[in-house]
Amino acid sequence: MAADSSHEAPGLGAWFLDTGHLTTSCSTYHQPLFRDDFLKAFSECLCTYGSLLESLDWEWVSGFPYFRLSPVGAPEGSTEHPPREAWNDLMASNPDIQERLGNAEKAFAERIWRDELVRWDTVDKPGAIEQNRRLLAVDPSSLATPGLVGYIEECTRNVSRGVYLHHIYNMAAFIPAGDLIAEGTRLAGRSDAEILSLLQGSTPNALGTAHLRDRLASAMEKHPALRAHIDDGDAEAALSAISTIPGDAGDALREFVDFVAYRPVNGEDVGDTCGFEFPEVVVGALQMEIEGSGLHPAATNDEVAELTAEIRAGIAVEERGHFDDVLAEARLMYRIREERAMYGDLWSYGVARRALVAAGKRLVGSGRLESDTHLVEASSQEIKAILDGTGGPDGAELAERALYRATVGFDEMPDHLGDPPGPHLPSEWLPDPSARMERALGAAIGALFGAPRDAAEDGPIEGIGVSAGVVEGPARVIDASSQFGRIRDGDILVTRATTAAFNVVLPLLRGIVTDRGGLLCHAAVVSREYSIPAVVGTVNATTRIADGARVRVDGGSGQVTVLS
Repeated sequence: MAADSSHEAPGLGAWFLDTGHLTTSCSTYHQPLFRDDFLKAFSECLCTYGSLLESLDWEWVSGFPYFRLSPVGAPEGSTEHPPREAWNDLMASNPDIQERLGNAEKAFAERIWRDELVRWDTVDKPGAIEQNRRLLAVDPSSLATPGLVGYIEECTRNVSRGVYLHHIYNMAAFIPAGDLIAEGTRLAGRSDAEILSLLQGSTPNALGTAHLRDRLASAMEKHPALRAHIDDGDAEAALSAISTIPGDAGDALREFVDFVAYRPVNGEDVGDTCGFEFPEVVVGALQMEIEGSGLHPAATNDEVAELTAEIRAGIAVEERGHFDDVLAEARLMYRIREERAMYGDLWSYGVARRALVAAGKRLVGSGRLESDTHLVEASSQEIKAILDGTGGPDGAELAERALYRATVGFDEMPDHLGDPPGPHLPSEWLPDPSARMERALGAAIGALFGAPRDAAEDGPIEGIGVSAGVVEGPARVIDASSQFGRIRDGDILVTRATTAAFNVVLPLLRGIVTDRGGLLCHAAVVSREYSIPAVVGTVNATTRIADGARVRVDGGSGQVTVLS
């Protein structure tokens, strides 16, 4: 794969680089799995909620992700909305637009996200847990080649299901939170950041393993040899011991390991390094969970109630009931923003990577592959051919693809391709429920990615302050998920962006700085929740800060200063 020097748009219209999810260009294995199921799921939930956005078209340019907004009823690649009179005619005559207008009204009237949360808790989340643990019960290294090929194909189907599961809940995650931003700032006259601070305490289970804490502590008491391995810092021996412990103690320990180890440490690609490749990270997370020294929400219920009362007092009396309803819905749904990633697709990525690494070790042993991690650089069809011995790229070609992903970064790709973007359809042209839906979705997307801006090359590094506090410490500049093993207690993480997968290292961090993101990006959500001073959306912190440099992070003002 070579970088596209012409940087041609992948189609008509305005295309934008998504810099908030991947740490490098996407692996060949992952590209088609993500694109197809993302498009299907997101398009479905946009329609269900009555958004006038028909889809978020997605294409890969030299392995990098670009998206295009496609409004309902518009010609392909259109960047201009019709004149007011023409739009009124469309609302009166276009059945697709009429369906969306009706769906938006229904979404708010019936609070349809509540039913989705019930489905998530009772059907989809338990189903994902069961499926991933069933696949993890199989040791791929023990399978003969035909069985291994079939197992990898099953893991691939599981990745597709995981991507769909994540993105079918996009609107359930976006709309209540976006509605709080849009309605809260309008009613209270407060900033987006102040309004979002009311959600502290609404997503308290960062690792998704708090339900195991008591059983894990009991297991440690009953098995002092495991405690000794942990205290000695022998992570591989600790994980080996866990695999043989019988009964409920062993079940709890293995459930923890299955969930924490088999996810990317950061990123959203099967090509990203996973927890099982960093045993010390997995065991460290286990130790913190057992000892209760892991992540806990920073604000108490009383503190959140006091802040809520303060902001509510600034709202007109006749609007307070509406504000209370909007806030209650946002708090109810807030956790699904993280959970749909942790259970929906990130776990399936780790399960698939485990299978591909096992196959890779076999191919390295026979001299057909240079590294056991290189199989992710092949497509599903190529992987089958390689394992069957019927063709596919050789080891040198896969190594070249891996080198490209390791050396060509987002900074070599333009933020925008194709036509310049046009103005949004004015909300005053829409019925009230549809206008509210578009404001909520726009607020959520804006708070997720942040506004692109020019960044200075000298002086203070500036971004969006998302979690107040001032801290100093050594910068740990992380360019790819394979480097997360370098993080040490007290570091200030400096990276492009973070995902729900990296929560496992959060307790080690004194501060967080990212190039990308806004007030609802993952780094912002978790830093607010756990009172870690953080600045996001700096654009160029990873290139301006040297690894190991001492830095000061001011999560209130949004400034990052290199001290030495």
